[in-house]
Amino acid sequence: MSDTNKDEQFIQTSKKLLQHNVEQVDEMTAVKLKAARMLAVQRAQEKLMRPGWWPLSWPSTTAIGALATLVLVVGLWWINPIGPGNVNHFEMEDMALVAAQEQWELYEDWEFYRWLSDSEYAG
Repeated sequence: MSDTNKDEQFIQTSKKLLQHNVEQVDEMTAVKLKAARMLAVQRAQEKLMRPGWWPLSWPSTTAIGALATLVLVVGLWWINPIGPGNVNHFEMEDMALVAAQEQWELYEDWEFYRWLSDSEYAG
């Protein structure tokens, strides 16, 4: 017997057993089950009709997020535009430090100067 035949046989046996159990349910239980089923269907329909915690759909939410990102980027660019003529004063000072050859000796011996200031011979 193949797996599909076993599955079909299991399904048929389960259906027969459930149908037999349904036929043996007393009238009061059947009424309660029907009322519970109707209440569940009604609540499911109400849930579909009312909006959830977020009244917008996902595509509109994505569009709002993209628009907010665009506004943020344009706002930040407007405050501090990047261009060839807009060089910060501090950047120019850094360029002068890097360009000066005599400053390289200080940076090369930086570890020694730090050790000297931390040691007991500092003063």
